[in-house]
Amino acid sequence: MAAALVIGTGGSAGREAPVVAMGGVLGGWIGKRLGLSPRRREILIGCGTGAAIAAAYDAPLAGLFFALEVVLGDYTSLTLSPVVLASVAGTAVCRSLEGVGASHFAVPPYRLGSWWEIAAYAGLGLAAGVVAPLFVVTDRGLHRWFARSPIPPVLRPAVGGLGVGALALLLPQVMGNGYEHVGAALAGGLPLALMAALVLGKVVATGLTLGSGGWGGDFAPLLFIGAMLGGAYGEVLARLLPGAGIVSPPYALVGMGAVLAAAVRCPITAILLLFELTGSYQVILPIMTACAVASPVARAAQRRGMYHEQLAEMGGPAAEAPETRLLETVRVAQVMRPGGVTLDAAAPYREILRVIANSDQLVFPVLGEGGRVLGALTFRDLRRFLDAAELEDLVVAADVASEEIPVLTARDTLARAMELFSRYDLEELPVVEEAASRRFAGIVTRREVMAARARLLAEWEMEEG
Repeated sequence: MAAALVIGTGGSAGREAPVVAMGGVLGGWIGKRLGLSPRRREILIGCGTGAAIAAAYDAPLAGLFFALEVVLGDYTSLTLSPVVLASVAGTAVCRSLEGVGASHFAVPPYRLGSWWEIAAYAGLGLAAGVVAPLFVVTDRGLHRWFARSPIPPVLRPAVGGLGVGALALLLPQVMGNGYEHVGAALAGGLPLALMAALVLGKVVATGLTLGSGGWGGDFAPLLFIGAMLGGAYGEVLARLLPGAGIVSPPYALVGMGAVLAAAVRCPITAILLLFELTGSYQVILPIMTACAVASPVARAAQRRGMYHEQLAEMGGPAAEAPETRLLETVRVAQVMRPGGVTLDAAAPYREILRVIANSDQLVFPVLGEGGRVLGALTFRDLRRFLDAAELEDLVVAADVASEEIPVLTARDTLARAMELFSRYDLEELPVVEEAASRRFAGIVTRREVMAARARLLAEWEMEEG
């Protein structure tokens, strides 16, 4: 009902979110009622979301891989079989009610004009990789702005709706899910200037709608933005190369998948969705090229996909690989050694040597007033001073401490710890209570993190079996 009211009154959102949410919640509820393990409840949640996407777009393969890529993050036999059956069931029920081939918009037959256009689709992927993070950043920024604003929560959707209405005075196409305008772009019926304006307009309108508390999905807006971006890109190419026979509709179609893949980090889902919408093998190479370029470009701007960020905020799996997802569930505070050998910032050179000689620790945090970590010291940092006897009474710990050694917070995950250990080639890292205070909390070692990783993987493999 909430989504129907938002979209029906002109809010910029998609209709799929309530169905996907209900499918996931239903799967989790069934798993809980049956007393299943957390891992198997997670699989049922994936079944619900996969069936919802499959039914919404009459695309069972896209629904299957959306669940595997985004919700579950792995492709084992334990996850594959139930999600396949759920996607088939969702599609079958939808087809029995709406008929075969029911879709939100008419997709014209796809054709690849010339093989050299593959390079042009790579350029479209680059553009999609830039636009997708812009959508995510705008959406998150407006969510935070409304959350911190003094506007009463009950009035925030009205303020967001007012903003969308003001924008719609210039660009009425941004209202609703916009599928009719996507169809127009796929048919080549929109001018270049309008499509270019709608890319930015839809980004802002969706952020205002969802950020202010409106309920709806961002899957449909991403497809809308991709269609407008691709259509505008194709129209520019057609004008630059008038004799090449380029038309904009194929680029609008591929743009839909490229923006979706870049924002959500689901390239296989995007590729299969376009294949199922068009029924043409010719679309495979262009969309594969565009997604292959768009995803790493977007990753350079944002480490996680849009839905992985949302899952992390809800305490769920927040990564795309099974191992990383497991490491995201454990905090550094759970494996670190509280306390440790530290150095006062004013400790003289002789005291530094004495402390290091009597400890098997490898990294020594240098603490200032209130236990604040100012930097850290390793034996490598002291090498250049070993033969400088004349400096023994002049050098103190603060002089030789390195500020380049990173610190972890107690709330950081093991995935973050593994990343820093790999990047800086260190065996130990200081841990602080909070990033703002930098108050020393303890030491975490690479060995402890690797041991925790091994335990997590062993438990996961036992549950998978």
